[in-house]
Amino acid sequence: MVALENLYSILNPGGCLRILVPSLENYFKDELPSNQGVSTPVIARNSVIYRHDHKFMYDQALLTTLLEHSGFRDIQLTELHSGSLGHLDDPVNDGETLYLVCKK
Repeated sequence: MVALENLYSILNPGGCLRILVPSLENYFKDELPSNQGVSTPVIARNSVIYRHDHKFMYDQALLTTLLEHSGFRDIQLTELHSGSLGHLDDPVNDGETLYLVCKK
């Protein structure tokens, strides 16, 4: 939460933040993201957390709440290469990414 508050404080009024995090929701679907190369959902969930040194996973509801609490508004779920700053996305982790865009 401190990181989001810091981002909010340095962003210009009307500025846009595009935030991409591993999507917890995508790892609780019956079908695994195709780029995991693993055999079970449990292994996939663990691999995304530990293989990339993540300490916590977010879903859309939690991340939206944290962004709102930090002062952001107009929070929108988006997709790879869509919405503000989408042209900067790297498609390598698309099947496992949560994309949100918001404004100060």
